[in-house]
Formats: sequence, C-alpha cells, structure tokens
Amino acid sequence: MNEHSSHVKSFCILGGGSAGWMTASMLQHVFPQYRICLVESPEIKTVGVGEGSTPALKSFFELLGINESEWMPQCDATYKNGIFFDKWSENQGYTNYFHAFPSIIDNHTLPLFMHNSTARVRGIGVNANPNDYFLTAKLARENKRPIAQESFPFEINYAYHFNSAKLADYLRIRAIANGVVHVQAEVVSSELSVTGDIAKLILDSGDSIVADVFFDCSGMASALIQKALNVQFSSYDKLLFNDSAVVAQTCNAKQNIGTQTISTAMKAGWKWQIPLTTRTGNGYVYSSRYVSDELAEDEFINSIAADSKIETKLLKFKLGRVNKHWHKNCVAVGLSQGFIEPLEATALYLIQQTVGKFIDYWQKGQESCEYQTKFNQEINFQFDGIRDYVALHYKLNSRTDTNYWQDSRGGWENMSDSVLQLVDCWKSGQSIVQKVKELKLDQHYPVSSWFTIFSGHGFYPPANKNVVAEQQKYDLNKLAEFIRRASLNFDSAQ
Repeated sequence: MNEHSSHVKSFCILGGGSAGWMTASMLQHVFPQYRICLVESPEIKTVGVGEGSTPALKSFFELLGINESEWMPQCDATYKNGIFFDKWSENQGYTNYFHAFPSIIDNHTLPLFMHNSTARVRGIGVNANPNDYFLTAKLARENKRPIAQESFPFEINYAYHFNSAKLADYLRIRAIANGVVHVQAEVVSSELSVTGDIAKLILDSGDSIVADVFFDCSGMASALIQKALNVQFSSYDKLLFNDSAVVAQTCNAKQNIGTQTISTAMKAGWKWQIPLTTRTGNGYVYSSRYVSDELAEDEFINSIAADSKIETKLLKFKLGRVNKHWHKNCVAVGLSQGFIEPLEATALYLIQQTVGKFIDYWQKGQESCEYQTKFNQEINFQFDGIRDYVALHYKLNSRTDTNYWQDSRGGWENMSDSVLQLVDCWKSGQSIVQKVKELKLDQHYPVSSWFTIFSGHGFYPPANKNVVAEQQKYDLNKLAEFIRRASLNFDSAQ
C-alpha cells in the first residue's frame, strides 16, 4: 500500500488476533465511512488453546448483529455459566465454590445468600457457600445450557468458551468482507512526525501506511505504544506473582459438554479447564519464582493426562498496564496495553472497554484527542479494579501446602485503599452492600461477586457453637427446591 494523502479519515490497526480483529470489527461497524486497514505479520499465529469470556462478549456480537448460531459453531464455542474454583481454600465447607454471573432470577435467592454470609461473619454457624444460592451453579453442575425454555420468563446472564484462533479467523473473514483492508506484511519500523505522533508504518516491501489514528494490537511486543512512543509500563508483580503458563489440548472426557470454567489450585498457581465442542483447553498459570518450567510442566501433565507425551506450549507474560492507553495518535488495545492473568477471563472485556470508550470519546470530541486524559483515567481505573479483584483470590486463600500460597496471602499493603476498606467492613460483620457502592467497586464487579469471593473462600471467623442459629430466618430446603424446579426449564449441553 503506497503512501497517500486524503481527506477521508483513516484508522490503521497493527496486529491481528482477537484484539486486532475485534478492534477492526467495532470500528468498521461505527465508522463505515472511514478507511480501516489492518496490517499483520503472516508468520504470527494465534495460540488457540481455548479461551473464556465474560458476558460482555454477548454484547459484542449483539452490537455487530451476529447470531450465536452463526459464530459459535465456527469457533467450537460452548456456553459458560460461570467459574468453579476448586481447592483454593482449606476451610471446612469452603474447599470449592462457584462464581456466578448475576441474573434477574438471582433476585429470589441473593437476599438469602447475603443475609447468611453476613450472619456467618458474626459467628453464626449457617451455610454461606455460594454453591447453594445460584441457579447457574446448579446448571453448571448438571452441564446444562443457560438458555431457558420459552415457558420460563427469566433470562440468564452467561458467557462463552471458544477457540481464540478460530474466533480471530471468523472476525477476520467478516471484517474483510465488510471493507476492512487486510495487509499481510512485516512492519520494519515506524516514523514519528515533528509533533511526536506516529506518521507512518514502514513495511518490509518498502511501502508505508499512514493513518489518522493507529491502534497497537501487536501483543506484548507493544511495538507502537511502548517502543515507538515510550509510554511507561506499571507492573502488577507486587500483587500478582504468576508470569508463566503451560498449555495443552485434551479430548473431552465426558459425553455431555461442560458449561463452566474450572479453576483448580496447583502447587505454584492454578489450572484452567475450558470445555469446547471439539476438545478441552487446559493451562497451568504459575510463578517462575516458585517453580521451574520443567517441574510445572510435569505437575500439569500429571494432572490432566496419563500420557506424558501430550503436546504442550510454554507462554511467558508480564502483568501490568501502560500508564497511557491513548497517547498522541496511538491507542493500545489488548496485550500491548497490559495483561491481567486470565483468572476471571477479562481479556476480551478490556478490549471491548478500550475500543468502546475510544469510540465514545472520539465522537464526543468531534474526531479529536480532546478527551484523551479522561479516557486514560477510565481505562486505568478498569485495569486496576480488575487487578484488585483477581489479587483478592490469592489474599483470601487458606492453603498451607506451599510457600507460594502462604506468600500470596501477604502484601496487603499493595492492595487499593478501597478494597482494604471493604475487607475491614466485611470483617466487622456489617453488610457490604452500601460500602461496595460507596467505594465504586460495583463499577468493576457487582455486589454479588464481592459476597461470593469472601464467602467462597470461607473468609470467616470460627463459628460460635454457643450461638443458636435462630438467625437463619430462611428455609434452605425451600431454597434448594426453588433452584431445582427452576433448573428443570433448561436443557443439557450436547
């Protein structure tokens, strides 16, 4: 593509994968009059190990007008009711728990859960494990899809599992058909203008690409935002230890396809299991400070397969974010802007947030950088809030088997003041509902999720056996029957 000048506004995206093609898809949908070009190396391939999402991905496809029946079969996708955390706690009755996505049906059961959780903090020996309070927890246990029969007048909030490589391919084909220009080439350098903006990308063919705004989707290479523009990076390593992962694919073990992500604690991290229609994606996220790559791979293989010859791939990453996600005429999206380990499957959500907020402020500023500072503040707020919630999983763990887990409970001074205030409120036995709103923590996770993370880990004092449990004002047998009958309106995943 030769250098050119034109009055037509133009966007250039460096890098493909999920970040690049999601960015292209959203920009093309909102700005069909723009010239949009995506340039990527023909040598780089997405690692399709199987990935999970939050319910935000459903909004992404709804924005583009894409039905599930169109994209899911092509991406080996399955439904995700939530995340099942196993062996993160040694507290009796709380060795596992389910983190549900909040749905309208939970309005019937959530008050019971919050009441019993608060009572349990006060030493009353009631059941407060979230496994027993959410319909989607039962759906996940029974491998049921979160799609209700027509006679059931409640919609369930859900997410997806999918093959990330196939998702990128699907979006690529669709974006190109809708007019996005796809350039397969190596970018050998970038040139800056006298104002410090990115003026052009120089390709290995000798051609160059110019644009009004460049989107850096180059992954952890961060070729534009960090290397070309020297934007500083803030590390999260004081709160999050994991910097490595070993991944592998296995055959589905069950006839019925699972509808939950399983996160199982390991010696120096945790293991994911993500069920797709064709196979199961597996990965062990760990800290190289506590275990070697070789020992981590052995532990991982032994946990998922008897065959030691299973093919694995080693990944390395750094946790943190850039201080400015939109600097000059460059917007960083995906791994180029930062990475929070995949414990809560927020990677695609942050891509959507970044591109969506850029679109809003680009339009509000009448195609200018007027709202760049506000944009950066809001994206940093999102990153740091998710970081704190993810880190809280480690701070609340009660495992005693390895130094990794014991050390993970330390470093509370590195947590945000907001989370520390919430923890103090929880420990005092007060309801945290108002505190979550007051501290704006519900802008990261809903109130139900904060109750779930505390209760799921069994973050309680010992129950006072001398306190009669008359404060258990709810009949849990009736609760279980309500959830059982509601679950009859859902079909098994096949």
